[in-house]
Amino acid sequence: MKAVEGILAPEQDTSPGYSAEEQAVLDVIEIECAAFFANDYETLADQWLHAPDTIRLFAGPRVGVRQHKGWDEISKGFRKSMEWAPQNYDTREYLVRKNVQVTVSGDVAWVHYDQVLAKNDPGFIVERLQHETKILHRVGTRWKIACMILVVPEREHAKTPEIRLDATGRVVQLNDQAKARLPAYEGLKIVRDRLFARQKDMDAGLQAEIADRVAFLKTMFAPGLSNRSSHPIPLGEDENLKPMYCWARVVQSEISITFEDTAALDGWIEHASELFGLSPSQRRMVALLVDGQDLRAVADEMGVQVSTIKTQLRRVFEKTGTNSQTALMSRLMSVRKPG
Repeated sequence: MKAVEGILAPEQDTSPGYSAEEQAVLDVIEIECAAFFANDYETLADQWLHAPDTIRLFAGPRVGVRQHKGWDEISKGFRKSMEWAPQNYDTREYLVRKNVQVTVSGDVAWVHYDQVLAKNDPGFIVERLQHETKILHRVGTRWKIACMILVVPEREHAKTPEIRLDATGRVVQLNDQAKARLPAYEGLKIVRDRLFARQKDMDAGLQAEIADRVAFLKTMFAPGLSNRSSHPIPLGEDENLKPMYCWARVVQSEISITFEDTAALDGWIEHASELFGLSPSQRRMVALLVDGQDLRAVADEMGVQVSTIKTQLRRVFEKTGTNSQTALMSRLMSVRKPG
């Protein structure tokens, strides 16, 4: 048994210390991974054993095991993944494998490693950390993947109101914060185990986002990814004209909907402000406006005259290419954020 860190990193030389058989096994692992993220189905499929007892499964502390059995089912999942999120990435730039262990015994080999995301990109869909085990069988002179087990770490406990949906989009659980806040919340409602926006003109957008996450869960991507689902979903304004948003993320094998998520909103404002080159005072002003405060309240909070806030707002309009507060909010919330 041998072990090495970072076999995908371009600066690493993985050949020394491995027998020819062990290196052949590692080559299959690398080729299969690279093909997946390059949307190369034919090359990926060529690394797998096409048999009814071939297995690919996800495991997590909360969700147990999500299993795909038989190459026909696994193949469909891979194809759906590539259709749902076409990618073309060189994995050597993005992934590092640590604690790699490879064992060969006769016509069976198994490899275990920790895979770490080393570089962010909004289109690169992968867990930041996952633990993988792959079992390979020798078929003639070729090694083929017969079993893959992917374990995702437990997520942090939600500190904001959270509604959990299953892989079909049905509501299955509310945390304590959601149970307390949802009845009075003006943005969302649950009707017969389905989640809706209370304002009808906002519901189509929410349903489209939920449908996108449901489609994601039918792919072969690792559960828990949020790269493509981190942007705020508008829910309209409450009775005090404060904009409302929720976030839809895939967490392991479920969909997590959070609202009144102050940390997520603050992070989003920070990201958008950096993107448009806003000054610290402009960022603070924008945050107060997003919170639903009018110009006079913003001026009082920041200790300046209303005229100063109006001047700052005009400068923000210029930087963001907008001409109204409504357009500004829409522009800020429509940008995409990596990771």
